[in-house]
Amino acid sequence: MSNRLSLFRPERIFTFRDLNNIQRRLDRMFEDVFAPVSREISEMEAYTPPCDIEEADSHYVVSLDVPGMSRENLKVEVTGDNLVVSGHRKGERITSTGEPQISERYQGKFYRAMSFPGLNEKSKVEAVYKDGVLRIAVPKAVVEKTTSIPIAEDKGGLLHKILGRAEGKKEEKAA
Repeated sequence: MSNRLSLFRPERIFTFRDLNNIQRRLDRMFEDVFAPVSREISEMEAYTPPCDIEEADSHYVVSLDVPGMSRENLKVEVTGDNLVVSGHRKGERITSTGEPQISERYQGKFYRAMSFPGLNEKSKVEAVYKDGVLRIAVPKAVVEKTTSIPIAEDKGGLLHKILGRAEGKKEEKAA
């Protein structure tokens, strides 16, 4: 036996059961604190319809799969440079009890936003819903051609008037 002093003198050795109990207590503590927030986040992220974006010469075509939704429950909006698609799918129940044994079909709201820089022709955005697919045509931004500006001599014109007034004010202040 060693006569050395030891700082570590376990009174009790922790078992895996003890560690498991501690883990469960910590899990319950965090669930109590964060459960309301995580429920709201999971509801917002519950469903995002699959989307394809194809590019044509003059526009983009956005296709979203939203089967089982009626056209009245879908909404397409343009806000700034963003195309926003949202909707709501109501749940349907066949039995009189109204509670399914197993439910995998989505019901509730969804929200999807896509950015299209230079989306300035909002009136030309079109949407069509057919066979569970929402298709939206978004016009491309008009790319303006580069215009060359000739550099003139200081003989007058708008800049001469603007700069002449500024120089005249400087001379008055100096005097």
